[in-house]
Amino acid sequence: MFQILIKSPERFPENGSLRVEAHFAQEISVSPVQARRKAAGYLATEVSMAIRAGEPILIAGQQPVWRVPVHLHLPGSGDDLVPIIGSVDVDAVTANVIPLTPDQIFSLQSQTDAFAASSSLSPA
Repeated sequence: MFQILIKSPERFPENGSLRVEAHFAQEISVSPVQARRKAAGYLATEVSMAIRAGEPILIAGQQPVWRVPVHLHLPGSGDDLVPIIGSVDVDAVTANVIPLTPDQIFSLQSQTDAFAASSSLSPA
């Protein structure tokens, strides 16, 4: 099973409801498993070894991408203590990782450092 997210250009009204109709037809040649692997490799080489790629969500649009959540990973922390600290996109047709900006990389690294410093976990 996987999730698909479709972005709407409409704004949700402050009062009342919004009728939503969605149609998406695109050949997706990259599986969620492939996207997660690509994201994991990119994150390990470009960001930090202390983060992991999560379960991708397909973002439908002109350029469909797999949005892969980025989780902090500390040995011994358990799955319930692992926060999402960002995301990285993988092109759903070509499998190319859409590179993070230097500011985005710095933000992920800073969040990782801050969580590790405030964690009460003992080093492995």
